[in-house]
Amino acid sequence: MTKFCTLSELQSKINPNYYSEKGVSIYSDFTTYASLGRGLARACARHLLANTRMHSVTVGEIGIGDGSFCIDFLNAIGGKTDITYHAYDISKKMLDELKRKNKKYDFEHANACSSHHRSDSIDIETHLFDAAAGKNIDERLDYCILNELITDLPTELVCKKNNQIFEVLFTKDLKKTKL
Repeated sequence: MTKFCTLSELQSKINPNYYSEKGVSIYSDFTTYASLGRGLARACARHLLANTRMHSVTVGEIGIGDGSFCIDFLNAIGGKTDITYHAYDISKKMLDELKRKNKKYDFEHANACSSHHRSDSIDIETHLFDAAAGKNIDERLDYCILNELITDLPTELVCKKNNQIFEVLFTKDLKKTKL
């Protein structure tokens, strides 16, 4: 029987390569699933538009990566619905970068593109999230995006076999993998 390691065990072995010092941009040396281009953001935007009849939608992205998903998602929505977009991340550097990028883009179709620094724990129950300083975002999220928040692994750990996409699962010693 194969024994799989827990997420915390896996992250403690893999993450030091990317989080070895403070302020390092972990997205500079590998491509993540969410940053593979505009395709994922456009697909999520189409899904939201196809499944909502609301005139105003509140969107929350938890774990913003390099901020490109937010920009591509909002551009894909266009003026088709009224969006309030909340970005949450534990990295103040990434939030500042998202704010800087947003100044370069025209988001007339968005009510707001606000950023919140969150604590390490997120209360996903009823779609309310704890922000920094113990404050709650007192707004219900209609659409929640959590790309790679759970695994935090690069796309090299997703592979194609017989025209199907599989996620690689690790054994305790990380030397054997299983699809």
